[in-house]
Order: sequence, then structure tokens, then C-alpha cells
Amino acid sequence: KRSLPWILLVVSLFVNAGFLYGAWRAQQRVEVVVQAPDEEVQAIEPLALNAEQREALEQTRAALQERRQLDREEAKREERQRRVLLALLEPEYDRAAFRAILEEESDRRLERWLDMSEEVHRFLQQLDPSQQQTFLELSESDQGWLRALFFPASFGQAIDLSGKTRI
Repeated sequence: KRSLPWILLVVSLFVNAGFLYGAWRAQQRVEVVVQAPDEEVQAIEPLALNAEQREALEQTRAALQERRQLDREEAKREERQRRVLLALLEPEYDRAAFRAILEEESDRRLERWLDMSEEVHRFLQQLDPSQQQTFLELSESDQGWLRALFFPASFGQAIDLSGKTRI
């Protein structure tokens, strides 16, 4: 009976600590989302895009996002994952079966990269040689720059390249 208040106190402290940690993590996520438009605009500035190039970049981004979304929603994706799991549960490891599954996945990934690189190529051909050089230099020096340029962090929002957020 004497230990019950101490137990309740310890449990209460853990619950409060968990609540504080959750609030802290939520605040960090909000800060990242708020900073995303600035990072995106900063990624575009060095290229000095004209209006047509900005529109081409928006179209490229939309095409890349659409391609990624198609892969995520593909019905066969779950089927492939299930085949892998079932193969792992087999009493004997079947290397040939795994090779076939992995080759199929590799072929799909290759096709996705080919589709996406075609979109990026189309955009890059609209840049003048100095912009292409800037693109190359920034791509080689900062991997995060490419992500910010083509895959903005602001999920669920579209960022107008003039810096205005639109929904």
C-alpha cells in the first residue's frame, strides 16, 4: 500500500516525459515544413530560370511525382512483396526464385529511372549552356540540391516558383 503512490508518481513522470518528447518532435517537423519553401526557392535561384524554364521545371516536377506515385500505388507491388515473404518461408532457400524476383524488381526500377531521366533531360535541354554548367556544378557539390530542385520537401503542397505557396 505504501509503494502505490511512488509507482503512480513514476508512471506519471514517464507519461509526462513521453508527452513532452512528442510535442518537441511535432515542433521539429513543423519547422522542417516551414523551411521547405525557402530551400526550394534557394535551389532554383542559382539557375536564373526565365518564365518558360520555370514552367518546364514545374512540369518536370509534376511528371516525376506522378511516376513515383504510380510505383507506390502499383497493384503488383504488394504481390511481389508477398512472393518474397513466401519464398523466405520455404524450408529450402531457392536462389533461382529469389534471382527471378530481384531481376523483375531491378527491371522495374531501371524503367522508372529511364522514364524519370527522360523527363529531367527534357528540362535540361531548355537551359542555356551557362545554366547547364551551373546545374552540373551544383549537382556534383551538393546532392541535397538535386532533391530540392526536383523533389521538393513540401509534401501535400505545391510551391509556385515565384515563392508563393499554393494548395
